[in-house]
Amino acid sequence: LSSCVSLAADPSFAAQRPETRRAIAANCRAQAEWGISHRVETAEAHAARAAWHVEEGDAQAVLAALEASRAAAPMDYRLASWRLALALRALTWEQLAARARDYLDREMRVFVASAAGVRAAGALYVEAPEVRPAMDRIADELTDRERARFLAAVRAAARG
Repeated sequence: LSSCVSLAADPSFAAQRPETRRAIAANCRAQAEWGISHRVETAEAHAARAAWHVEEGDAQAVLAALEASRAAAPMDYRLASWRLALALRALTWEQLAARARDYLDREMRVFVASAAGVRAAGALYVEAPEVRPAMDRIADELTDRERARFLAAVRAAARG
């Protein structure tokens, strides 16, 4: 299932032919639903369901599946990055911030607070002004050390 999610979250996936995307997403959904029906509920299974819902154009179902994935693995940076990519295939930053502010805040916390994600968070802060309010709220709650690391990542991203 990790392969399904990483493939669907990759920006190049959106450039594939629609029938190819639908076929891959349907395969991923079948695997995810089998796991869930057999009580093997993993964060990846829910994220794979989200990938299917992206292809269906059902943004609300995407968010519900991503929330279930996040609940199963709330601090997994790799999954958080894939989930965010899937969310952004279904919604713009503005829509995501308006419709799922709590979800966005929780996912961005993983980026800002993790050593691996802080560089990505810094780059996002510089490149996507619409995400700044969420990141500012999160930065206000960080420890002094975490905040300093995040600000250093923002400065590094701004310098290029």
